[in-house]
Amino acid sequence: MTTGFQKSLLGLSVFMTIVLVAVLTSKKFALEARRNALLLEMVANISTDLDKLDDGFDIIASRTEVAKGQLRKLATLHRDNLMICALLHEKHEKNADHSYGNEAADLHTLGSITKPWKDQLPSKKR
Repeated sequence: MTTGFQKSLLGLSVFMTIVLVAVLTSKKFALEARRNALLLEMVANISTDLDKLDDGFDIIASRTEVAKGQLRKLATLHRDNLMICALLHEKHEKNADHSYGNEAADLHTLGSITKPWKDQLPSKKR
């Protein structure tokens, strides 16, 4: 049979065990809560940085498309200029033995050939 002292000692042991378990679990939960808050903050920062990076990629893609368009125009102009040079060289070869009296006509012909492409030149920003 148990005495009152043994019952009190048993009750105190159970109470201390419950308090110890409560303290340890509260510390564990506090550590987990801090860890979870830190992880959540890290994920939020990463998400923000990814959004900025995505916006940067969109800007790069749009600028790349603009540059491709300008490069296409420049390639077309270069090809047309080479064609004009070849035509003028051929005309010069044919007229090599003739006089230079037709220079004004040649300049007018050259102006009429190059006129459509002058509008395609890239505009200079000031």
